[in-house]
Amino acid sequence: MTQAGPITRRRVAELAAVSEGTVSKVFNRPESVRAHTRERVLRMADKYGYRPNKAASALRRNGSGTILLLAYAPMYQGMARVYGVFYADAVAAVVDAINPSPYTLVMKRFSDRRELARELDAADSDGIVLFDLAMRPPVMELVTASSKPVVCCAQHCPDPTLNRVVVDEHGVGWLAGKRLLEAGLARPLVLTRTMSSAVHQARYIGFGDALGEASVPQVICADAAHAYTAIQEHIPALQAGEVDSVFAPDLMLYAAFPALLAAGLQVPRDVAAIGCDNLELPLPNQLRLESVDLRMGEVFRRGAEGLLELLAGSRERLDERIAPCLVPGNTVSPEQGDT
Repeated sequence: MTQAGPITRRRVAELAAVSEGTVSKVFNRPESVRAHTRERVLRMADKYGYRPNKAASALRRNGSGTILLLAYAPMYQGMARVYGVFYADAVAAVVDAINPSPYTLVMKRFSDRRELARELDAADSDGIVLFDLAMRPPVMELVTASSKPVVCCAQHCPDPTLNRVVVDEHGVGWLAGKRLLEAGLARPLVLTRTMSSAVHQARYIGFGDALGEASVPQVICADAAHAYTAIQEHIPALQAGEVDSVFAPDLMLYAAFPALLAAGLQVPRDVAAIGCDNLELPLPNQLRLESVDLRMGEVFRRGAEGLLELLAGSRERLDERIAPCLVPGNTVSPEQGDT
């Protein structure tokens, strides 16, 4: 039977076999409703197109009714456009987390300290999900002084007093090292952009921890294009079997592959390759790069959910580290991903 006109809260309650009060709680205080009941109400609301009046809800809470996703505008300057996939994953995850809530999501960008300070002090948002991969000290100082809840979502955020959800970068390196070790590979080479970054340091340490090696040979590459030259310099060691595998960000491996092929080295027969970032870049010879996914979408999903919990008063602090996951391919061993 077709619903005539907009579906009401009362009708959703009837369809889900709950009270109107429970429907209201699902959209205003979801943490106060049991998971199976909440899912049933949301399923009926979605099926019949019910949308609560978020403005009225905000007035009842004496708030703006808005959550701000605030991103650092120059974040990807000087980086390949392909890394924008992290931004897309982040936005989609925050939208999915906020949509069922009583809050409206607004997205803005900041370019400098002044713009960030203005947004942190503005009264037109109840809380902020802050998107800055690096979380530099000037940013952290302003966040600490903010009077509203702010959740920092990043690859790295060194201040434990802030509400934060970050990538377990040590785990990124550890997963890659563990995979190589399980494949019987113990003479790796690491390509990395810089060791002055806490992110790259954590990956390198995690990689060594998995292999049981405090110092793994590494090459610092100024950018992805430099990886081609770096690999060329190590071709003799690769051909002699002194190096049996390479761990690097996906884009560096993508740049290095032509040098391997030009030297007659086959992946994974002669040299294994494992990446991180899971950019799904196309490779020759039907190769699918095995890579560690940072799960940036999950970082931001938990950040947005945590902010809702802070606003609801169901938690006082948020400090989570999201574990990465290994995405199978066929660049470590032929059978991986081919079964």
